Formats: sequence, structure tokens, C-alpha cells
Amino acid sequence: MAQARFVGLGQVAGTNGTEAYGLSADGSTVVGSFLSGVQRAPAKWTAADGWTALGPLPGQSGGVALSASADGSAIVGSANIATQVAAVRWSTNAVAEDLGVLPAGVVGLAGAYAISSEGDIVAGYASTAGGREAFRWTESEGMVGLGHLGDDVLSAAYGMSTDGHLIVGRSSDTTSSTTFEAFRWTAETGMVGLGQLQSDGFGSSAVGVSGDGNIIFGRARRPGVHSEAFRWTADAGMVGIGDIPGGVHWSEMDAVNFDASIMVGVGSDTIGFVAAIWDESSGIRTIASFAESDLGLDLDGWRLSRATGISSDGSRIVGLGVNPSGQEEAWMLVVPEPTTAAFMFLIAAGATIRRRRVRDAAGTHQRRGSSQVG
Repeated sequence: MAQARFVGLGQVAGTNGTEAYGLSADGSTVVGSFLSGVQRAPAKWTAADGWTALGPLPGQSGGVALSASADGSAIVGSANIATQVAAVRWSTNAVAEDLGVLPAGVVGLAGAYAISSEGDIVAGYASTAGGREAFRWTESEGMVGLGHLGDDVLSAAYGMSTDGHLIVGRSSDTTSSTTFEAFRWTAETGMVGLGQLQSDGFGSSAVGVSGDGNIIFGRARRPGVHSEAFRWTADAGMVGIGDIPGGVHWSEMDAVNFDASIMVGVGSDTIGFVAAIWDESSGIRTIASFAESDLGLDLDGWRLSRATGISSDGSRIVGLGVNPSGQEEAWMLVVPEPTTAAFMFLIAAGATIRRRRVRDAAGTHQRRGSSQVG
């Protein structure tokens, strides 16, 4: 049985920080970037090799890796090339591949946010003549646009099921180009809106999906609420998960384990934005409190600002933080018993005792976007 532990993933000589934006399903590969001044360079981390740079495209001046296949052999993200941002896929030998443009698209702004378990299907968004459009990419077909919910031409894909058949994201809705609505897409149904969080909601975005595609998660807005994470199912629709007491009303979930029984992301408490974890028994709480109170760990001066990835079995969580020396550094939390059932038992036991990008490659990007697509 693995012991609970918290580790910083280290720094890289000649840089001033490291960031983690995703984790492979098997927990072996962290993807993210090095920081060099205000510039980012796409990178990955493994226990055997530490941090290694991902091969650049010709003329590349920066970028970020955002998601990995189940075993970490394929990675996707974005890269700055002159005045454009390209959607990129890195293969096993870290060679970069520009995923191109949509059939009727234009060179401009693109990003790859999700990749299937096998690494053969990619989703993201790319520029069109009138805006941006969500895409699905395969080696045989290249980029294929997924359309939009409304007449306005703004949509983006942020997540997919492990087989790549279900893709989720957000689009301008049917009533207003300034209001966005979460969507789910399959080849059979096309793009279908998921609605808003409650009747007074005015913006929703789907970020990801459980491995089997049954549960979709994301974030939404409504009056008096800056941001609230939600879970969506066909039976219950969109249900908010609340927020951490003490700060502004803000919760966002960036990643889930295979069955979406555990979600990780960010919340707001009395001192600001903090990495957060959610499960049905304990609700949402800070990862720091979970690590210290439930796992008995000492974070020793670390500040965990956001959790961005979780392995399929829930045994490893990664994210963004500031180390005790004040430097930005990626981190990993290892949880005992690498199975969902054991993890849930651990959380439930703790609850009984106590009573639980992202900046983009071009600049300071919040992983899942905020007021604009992409």
C-alpha cells in the first residue's frame, strides 16, 4: 500500500518555476510548463526523468502542455509561433505536430485541451473567419468542426470521454452572443446544449467528463455567484456543488477520477483562491485541509493554489502552488490505497471524525477560460 505523501515536483535550472496542468490516467506523467520570466515552455514530468521539455515546432517561442493520453505517451496543448497560437500534439519521442486549421478556418488562435485514452483523438478550438469553433481531430480526418449552439460563431471543446466519442465544452447560446452554454457532442446527436445552473443562470461551460461519459462537470454563473462548479447527468440535469465557506462564491473543478466520484479544482476561502477537492460525502473543501487533517501530512509552508489533475483511480492529484521559498512549483499529493473505493472510505472516515489554463500559451491563461471562449 502506498503511503500518503506530498511532494514538490521540483524546479528546472535556468527557469523560475514549474506548472502542472494535467495528469495521465495512470498517474505516471504530469504535463505543464517551465516558467522563464513571463514565457512558458511546454514540458512533462515523470518520476524517472523529472522535468523534460517537449520538442518545439519551428519558430516556437513558448507554449503549454494541457492533457495526456492514459499512459502519457501522447500529449496535447498549444504553442506560440510568431503571431499565431497553434494546437499541438506531442508523440512518444516528444516531437511536436501542428494540428493545423479547420477546413474553412484561418491561421490564428488554436488550442488542444483534451485527448482520448489511446491518444488518437484530440479536441479543442481553432480560429474561423468569424470567430472560433470547437474541433475534433484524428490523424485520418484532421480537424473537423463541431459547430455552434447559436448563430454566433464561438465554441470551444475542453474535455472528452476516454474513447473520444463524447466531447464537451461551451458555445455561445441561441439567445445571446455574450452568454455561453455548456454542450455535449457526439457524432450521432451533434452539439446539444446542457442549459444553465438554475433558471436565473447566465453562463455555463462544460470542462470534462467521467471516463464512461455518464457524468459531465463544469462551471456556471448566476446572480450573486462568481462561479460555481456543477455536475450534469441525464437524469438530474445540472446540479451545483456549492463553494468553500469564507471567501467569494467561487468553485471550479478541473479534473475527475474515472467515475467522477472525486473532483479537484479551485475554490475561494478567507485568504483567496485555493486548491479544492470534492466528493459527495464531504462536499467541497481545501486540499490543504484534506492533506493535513485526513492524511496527517505537513505541507510545511506550501500554498496550494489550484488542483489541475487526478489519476483514474484517485491515488494521485497534481496542481499549481507556491513553495516555501516563494517560487511557483508544481506539486503532487499521493493518497493511500489507489482505488476509488478505498479513497472514498478514507474521505468518509475523515468526515465522521470532523463531522470536503490556465493561462494560455500566449500569456496569463486560466485553463478553462472565463468570460471569452478559449
